[in-house]
Amino acid sequence: MTRQYLRSLSLQVRGLSVAYDLSQLHVEFQINNAIVGTPKWGTVRIWNLGADKATQIIHEFTGVDIAVGWQDIDEQTIISGQIAQVAYGRENAVDTYLDLLVQDADRALLWGVLNKSLPKGYTDEQVLKLILAAWNVGDQPVTLGSKPDLSQPTYPDGFAFSGTAFEAMEQLAHRHDCNWFVEDGQLYIVPRDGVLAGGDAPILTAESGLLGTPVLTYQGIQGRCLMNPQLRVGRTIRLRNSDITQLALRQPVLGITDPGAVVPTINNPIDTYGTYKVLAVTHAGDSRGNQWETRFVCIDVDSSVPNSGPGLVSVPSGGAL
Repeated sequence: MTRQYLRSLSLQVRGLSVAYDLSQLHVEFQINNAIVGTPKWGTVRIWNLGADKATQIIHEFTGVDIAVGWQDIDEQTIISGQIAQVAYGRENAVDTYLDLLVQDADRALLWGVLNKSLPKGYTDEQVLKLILAAWNVGDQPVTLGSKPDLSQPTYPDGFAFSGTAFEAMEQLAHRHDCNWFVEDGQLYIVPRDGVLAGGDAPILTAESGLLGTPVLTYQGIQGRCLMNPQLRVGRTIRLRNSDITQLALRQPVLGITDPGAVVPTINNPIDTYGTYKVLAVTHAGDSRGNQWETRFVCIDVDSSVPNSGPGLVSVPSGGAL
């Protein structure tokens, strides 16, 4: 078993012609991703960066790359995105900070406009090509990562659309009962009852970094572990079913405060073989503090992904940065 000892962080802030490695500074970050048709996003706080360099980043720099790991584990990228907002401030008379809001393919998703038509007999494979062409803008265009077969059905009427490519993607995913998300500049379309293929499912136990006890809730199984960049939405993880505990029924759930109220049921909450589909992931770390963990929400691989819910917006947090 690989030792999870001595954390490792790489933070690159990049402009058009130059990049700075800020890995040795005091850095706090929280990176969020969920399988709900939104880009991966995160907040980064860099402490005591020189005023000249901070000013240059504010006015000239556009991208951020963060990779994390451990001494015996290779670093893996947890976000490669664009700077959406910047704030420079002072905590006290001594300490200053630079806050960055980072979003995956931010400009492409915001500015991608689709004003196109297709003749009768078109398929959603053709629509997807139009969407990706509309997202080919900015310095981080969206490319195709993974998708199911979209060649059926063929539509008897023509296709005419005028709006954002984001809206067109939402409609396409709904027609095929899929979820979609953007991760590291790539579009992933996943059937609601399917998973992304590739790689062995990480096994989470107390020996491999599981923290506390995963809890079965009405949004899925919520848990946390030591920082693990292998956890990615749409893919699978393995949990020991004996490690999972149920939420107390008398505890308020989804706004239900009456102990006698009828609570919603969970279909197939525990997988027979301990394999679960990851719906949401948050990587939260402090390079000079105690926090260095990954929080996750997952469901049985045989369950359908809910369309919404608090657990899908972001993983429940112990507190914002």
